[in-house]
Amino acid sequence: MSQRKAFLPLRFGVLVLVLIAALAVSPVALAQTRVFAVVPKSLDNPFFADVEAGAAVAARELGVELQFVGPPTHDIAGQIAVLESLIESGVDGIAVSPTDAASVSPVIRRAIEAGIPVITFDSDALPDSGRIAFVGTDNYAGGVAAGEAFIRALPRGKYAILTGGLGAANLNARIDGFRDVLAKFPGAYEEIPGSPFPSDDDIQRAVQIVEDLITANPDLDGIFMSGGWAQFAGEAYAQALGARANDVKTETKDGSLVIVAFDILEAQLRLIKNGLSTANVSQRPYDMGYQSMYVLNRLANGETLEQEFYDTGVAIVTEANVDEYLN
Repeated sequence: MSQRKAFLPLRFGVLVLVLIAALAVSPVALAQTRVFAVVPKSLDNPFFADVEAGAAVAARELGVELQFVGPPTHDIAGQIAVLESLIESGVDGIAVSPTDAASVSPVIRRAIEAGIPVITFDSDALPDSGRIAFVGTDNYAGGVAAGEAFIRALPRGKYAILTGGLGAANLNARIDGFRDVLAKFPGAYEEIPGSPFPSDDDIQRAVQIVEDLITANPDLDGIFMSGGWAQFAGEAYAQALGARANDVKTETKDGSLVIVAFDILEAQLRLIKNGLSTANVSQRPYDMGYQSMYVLNRLANGETLEQEFYDTGVAIVTEANVDEYLN
């Protein structure tokens, strides 16, 4: 009996200490972890794997939760559904690469009206979307850089453009920049009918388009790819070039086919090294993901951004400097 009486006060004392400790915890410690969503165009595009890697590192540094969510493949309706779900769940911020600027912009406006800060990365939304900032490549300038690399390798000739979705603002800006460079030389360049050819960010479809272009246009002198889809396939891309794989013009090979593409994923760097791509425009997808998380965190803190455009930069990679980028 005496042991039971001794036990009760001790148990009560522990409970009091626990309650006091709980009350001493600051409101910040009790606050729910912030959740930021990063929404790519599709999850099957290896370009966005680097975006996720950068965002994940920033999330750990900031002590926030990252939700990297998007449609499995290029799917405008699928991306809209993902965004609507994020609005419903009440995340603390969204960074999105719109698959189609016109279609996604109204959803961005709804998110902002619901009190969720929204920024874009990689590809921008429409000007009236209300998005707060853009993190990524100056896509028009990148297209200009691609055009300049193209004309250095090809003084004149017939060319085609391979793109992703026809409504993607970033890809269209690259194409505009590329065409504006070639337009400075009237009569020197001819774009074949039907160009640009949309792959809808599908790697296998892009490979097939390259093969079809080569087969149907034996007099084709060049291809500009506003994204790296076909080259992501590596060996399949080389096979799609067929006999013309030996004709690709590089720093050390005076071929008759010029290929300029965006991005420098590992498979693409190997293609440059092996003489199967003339020049590639390097973007920085890791930085896009990393910076997007920090911008969202600043917005969640109620800070005012000092700029609207966070340029992650580009560089031209050729056979001459590819070793600098290979691991």
